[in-house]
Amino acid sequence: MHRANATDRTLFPRPARCAARLAAAGAALLCLLSLAACAAIPTPDTRREILPDPMRMLVQPFSPEEVIAFIGAPFPPSATGVETAGEAALDSMVVARFEAPRPDVLTYLAGLGITEPLTPGSSPFFSAGPPYDEAAAWWTPPIAGDKTGNFSGLYQQVGSKQYEVVVVEAEGDQVTVYLQVFNT
Repeated sequence: MHRANATDRTLFPRPARCAARLAAAGAALLCLLSLAACAAIPTPDTRREILPDPMRMLVQPFSPEEVIAFIGAPFPPSATGVETAGEAALDSMVVARFEAPRPDVLTYLAGLGITEPLTPGSSPFFSAGPPYDEAAAWWTPPIAGDKTGNFSGLYQQVGSKQYEVVVVEAEGDQVTVYLQVFNT
């Protein structure tokens, strides 16, 4: 009959082997847990649906009438193809696009208190992307640094509002106006 003693390796494995086996088992368990965690994390698009924007409750969309009131004056009577979008939250911002004869646009801008001249080839917009999803179909202004097209633009603060304007030349004296107004 075999009697166990302190030097018997079958009953008492070496401590180094035991620690190595324990570390390997721990590493394997950690790998399995991390794989399970990766599979459970939703993609960013899915996460947006799960976690709504907490600031969204503070945002109030503007009606076309509210956009006009925020801008400060109705569009020229000759304006056609008028498109608007905007919202109020901690700050307010609106965008509009319309076509009108150039003289009517200049009178309109002066009526808003804009005194800066339109600078040829200048745009205050750094992105042609729409600031609002509902403006995606019509908000396509020339952007700063754009060297193609016949347009002019300006940026001016009037009171507590900032006005950014681009006027794109079209046929005859007709122009397309891109207007963004915001406060902070």
